[in-house]
Amino acid sequence: MQERQVDTSTLVAGADGCKGGWIVAAADSEDLGHPRLATVSAFRDIWTVFGAEPDVLAVDMPVGLVNNGSRQVDGIARKLLGKKSSSVFTPPERMLLEYAALNNHLSDAREGSYMDSYEAVNEWAQKFLDHGVPPYAFGIFPKIAEVDRYMTEKRDPRVHEAHPELAFRLMNGHVVVEDSKRTEEGATARAKLLQQYVGVIAEDIEVQKAPGADAAIDDLHDALALLWTAARINSGDAERIPEVVDFDPVGLDMAMWF
Repeated sequence: MQERQVDTSTLVAGADGCKGGWIVAAADSEDLGHPRLATVSAFRDIWTVFGAEPDVLAVDMPVGLVNNGSRQVDGIARKLLGKKSSSVFTPPERMLLEYAALNNHLSDAREGSYMDSYEAVNEWAQKFLDHGVPPYAFGIFPKIAEVDRYMTEKRDPRVHEAHPELAFRLMNGHVVVEDSKRTEEGATARAKLLQQYVGVIAEDIEVQKAPGADAAIDDLHDALALLWTAARINSGDAERIPEVVDFDPVGLDMAMWF
């Protein structure tokens, strides 16, 4: 893959999962209006795709997992988002994610079909954790596992969990953008906010694409909202929930920034 260079001393980035990989938006923290967009196949590629490593990365994927029950941060985020609370999914417990990974249910090289893997994981969760696994949630287990493996090993302070809908809510004067991001009305509302706060029109930005990784327009909007969040983290202006650190069993702080 040809690297696109970003000439900057303070690189901030936002990353969101997309079909076949991740969509990443990166820019100088003082010049968000000239971002670079790229898709990558793996989370680790985020650090090299622009030829410079981000100083701050805001990612829409869980950082920190519980072994049992639910995370405090997800409940707080749902309350803030009101009618958009369903956009905050419940992450798997780490033991469930480890079961799925150890039994090769998260790999394209799995022995059976995708549905075989889903049914096995869902059955295990029902048996040992007293709950099932929604099909849409199982679909992002591999990306959750990517981030969790990286953060468990690296404890990288540059990586911050964020949620694009919390960013759009803040841009919109603490009012949730209720229209779905996949509708024309929802896409237009988010595009206007990005033009106002980031200074960009997502459709006008060329995306450097990795083979097999493809991003829809709502993915581009989310990545740019996360880029804005990363810049706020870098400047010290960002808010976090919960306000007090909440460590998971391996010592990762479970928080969302916006």
